[in-house]
Amino acid sequence: MRHRSAVPARSAIAVVAAALAVASSSTTTASAGTVSVEGGVARFVDGSGVDDLIHLGVGSDDSGAAWFFTTDVADPRPVAGAGCQLTLGLGECAFGGAPPASVLVDVAGGNDDVRYTSTVRAPTRVRIAGGPGNDTLRAYETRGELDGGDGDDTLRPDDHYSVSQLPPGPTPGGTVRGGAGTDTVEYDATAERFAISLDGRANDGRGGEGDNVLPDVENVTGGDEGNVISGSDAANVLQGGGGEDRLTGGRGRDTLAGRGGNDTLDALDGAGGDRLDCSDGADVAYADAGDVLAAGTCERVTWAPAVAAGRLRHADGAIPVPLACPATSAAACRGTVLLRSAGRSPATLASGSYAVRRGARASILLTPTRAGRAALRSGRTVAAEAVVRPRGTQPSAGRSVTIRG
Repeated sequence: MRHRSAVPARSAIAVVAAALAVASSSTTTASAGTVSVEGGVARFVDGSGVDDLIHLGVGSDDSGAAWFFTTDVADPRPVAGAGCQLTLGLGECAFGGAPPASVLVDVAGGNDDVRYTSTVRAPTRVRIAGGPGNDTLRAYETRGELDGGDGDDTLRPDDHYSVSQLPPGPTPGGTVRGGAGTDTVEYDATAERFAISLDGRANDGRGGEGDNVLPDVENVTGGDEGNVISGSDAANVLQGGGGEDRLTGGRGRDTLAGRGGNDTLDALDGAGGDRLDCSDGADVAYADAGDVLAAGTCERVTWAPAVAAGRLRHADGAIPVPLACPATSAAACRGTVLLRSAGRSPATLASGSYAVRRGARASILLTPTRAGRAALRSGRTVAAEAVVRPRGTQPSAGRSVTIRG
C-alpha cells in the first residue's frame, strides 16, 4: 500500500482496509491468500479460485531505513507466512533498510482484481500472474511483468504515471503477457503520447519506457494524448482516445476505433472483413474492398483495389495481376503493387504502378526482378504475397497468391 512513514502508513492502511471491507460486502466473499518472504523475495499466493480484490505494494519511511511489503485482501484477511505478520488486518513484511529484490503475486481461478503500487522508486522487480479467470491486473509506478493467464484479461502496466516516476534500472519497461483468451492492454489513464506494437519487441509505452506487449495480447485501448498502435496477425480491437491517433490493424479481421481527435485508421492487409469507426474529428481511413466503415465517420477514405485472383502466371516476361477498384471509392484507385516471396526473408519478385477506374477491373503487368526471374525459372510454382499500396501508404501485409513460371 502507499505509505512513506511507518506510523502514518498504518493509519492509511486501516482506512483502505475499512473501505475494502465495505466494498466487498456486496460482492463474492474474498478468500485468504498467504503472504511470505524468503531470500529477499516477497510472495503472495492465493489458491482459492474465488473472485478477489487484492491491493499490494512496496513502500518505505521518509528516510528509507524501513521498507515494507503490504497485502490487503478484503475478507477474510490474508494469512501471514514466513517473515510476515498481520498488522491492522493486513499482511505486512518488513525488509529493513533495503526493498525486496522482487515481488511475486500468483492468484488462482476466479475473476480477480489485483492492484500493485510502489510509493517510492524502488528497483523491485514485480511479476503478477492472473491464472484462470477474467482478471484485471494493474501495476502503478513500477517495473515488472503482468501475465493474464487463461481467460479474458485486462492489463494495465505503469498506470497513469510518467517515465520520470518509474523506478531506476537499465531496463525500465515491463512485460505484458495475455495468455490464452482475448486480452486487452489499457493505457487510457496515461497523460502522455505512447506507441504500442504487438510484435514481441521491447518498444512499447511512452518514449523511453521500453515496455514489451506480447502478441498474445489481442486488444489495445489508448489515452487522450495521441497514440500509435499496431496490431498483430490476430483479430485485434484497437481504440484510440481524444488525441491524434494512428491505428494499424495488420492481418486478421480487426476493429479500429479512433474515438475523438483527427485520426488515421489503416486496415490494409489485402483482405476484407475489418471494421473502422473514425468517430469525431477530421479523420483519414485506408481500407480494402470488403472492409466495413461506420457511416459518415471517416472524412477521407482511400480504398485499395482487391487482387482478383489467387493464381498468377509468368508469361512473355510479365506477370499479369488482376485488380478490382471498389465502387465505394470516391475516385480511381492509384498506387503500386508488388509481389514478394513467402517466408521469413521475403524477396521482391515483381512490382509496378496501377491506375484502375472506380468500380472497374484491370490487369496490371508486372515485370519480374532478377530475384523473380530466378525463382520462376523452369516452370516453378512460387508461393508469394501480393501487397497493394495505395499512394501514401506502406502496408506490410497482402493477399497470399501462387505464381507459376
